[in-house]
Amino acid sequence: MVTEPEYIDNEKYMSARTYYGLSTDTKPLLCGNGSIFIEIDTGIGYLFDAVGQEWHSTSGGE
Repeated sequence: MVTEPEYIDNEKYMSARTYYGLSTDTKPLLCGNGSIFIEIDTGIGYLFDAVGQEWHSTSGGE
Protein backbone atom coordinates (compact mmCIF):
# COMPACT_ATOMS: atom_id res chain seq x y z
CA MET A 1 0.00 0.00 0.00
CA VAL A 2 1.44 3.35 -0.97
CA THR A 3 1.17 6.19 1.51
CA GLU A 4 0.23 9.13 -0.71
CA PRO A 5 -3.09 10.64 0.40
CA GLU A 6 -4.05 11.62 -3.15
CA TYR A 7 -3.21 10.58 -6.69
CA ILE A 8 -3.93 11.98 -10.13
CA ASP A 9 -6.35 10.22 -12.49
CA ASN A 10 -6.80 11.95 -15.84
CA GLU A 11 -5.38 15.13 -14.29
CA LYS A 12 -7.88 15.12 -11.40
CA TYR A 13 -6.91 14.74 -7.78
CA MET A 14 -8.73 11.93 -6.02
CA SER A 15 -9.14 12.44 -2.28
CA ALA A 16 -9.54 9.59 0.18
CA ARG A 17 -13.15 8.98 1.19
CA THR A 18 -15.09 6.60 3.41
CA TYR A 19 -17.66 4.31 1.78
CA TYR A 20 -20.26 2.09 3.44
CA GLY A 21 -22.00 -0.88 1.86
CA LEU A 22 -22.91 -4.53 2.15
CA SER A 23 -20.38 -7.34 1.76
CA THR A 24 -22.16 -8.27 -1.49
CA ASP A 25 -21.75 -4.77 -2.97
CA THR A 26 -19.09 -4.05 -5.58
CA LYS A 27 -16.41 -1.82 -4.11
CA PRO A 28 -15.58 1.28 -6.18
CA LEU A 29 -12.29 1.47 -8.08
CA LEU A 30 -12.35 5.16 -8.98
CA CYS A 31 -11.48 6.58 -5.58
CA GLY A 32 -8.53 8.11 -3.80
CA ASN A 33 -5.65 6.24 -2.26
CA GLY A 34 -6.29 5.33 1.36
CA SER A 35 -10.07 5.39 0.95
CA ILE A 36 -11.96 3.21 3.40
CA PHE A 37 -14.82 0.79 2.68
CA ILE A 38 -16.76 -0.58 5.64
CA GLU A 39 -19.08 -3.54 5.19
CA ILE A 40 -22.04 -2.65 7.40
CA ASP A 41 -23.29 -6.25 7.61
CA THR A 42 -19.94 -7.77 8.67
CA GLY A 43 -18.03 -4.85 10.20
CA ILE A 44 -14.98 -5.64 8.05
CA GLY A 45 -13.02 -2.63 6.81
CA TYR A 46 -10.89 -2.26 3.70
CA LEU A 47 -8.24 0.27 2.62
CA PHE A 48 -7.81 1.18 -1.06
CA ASP A 49 -4.46 1.02 -2.86
CA ALA A 50 -4.88 3.40 -5.82
CA VAL A 51 -1.69 2.29 -7.56
CA GLY A 52 -2.58 -1.41 -7.49
CA GLN A 53 -6.32 -0.69 -7.82
CA GLU A 54 -7.01 -3.12 -4.95
CA TRP A 55 -8.93 -3.12 -1.68
CA HIS A 56 -7.00 -4.62 1.27
CA SER A 57 -8.75 -5.97 4.36
CA THR A 58 -7.81 -4.28 7.62
CA SER A 59 -8.44 -7.55 9.48
CA GLY A 60 -5.00 -8.85 8.46
CA GLY A 61 -6.43 -12.17 7.32
CA GLU A 62 -6.66 -11.28 3.62
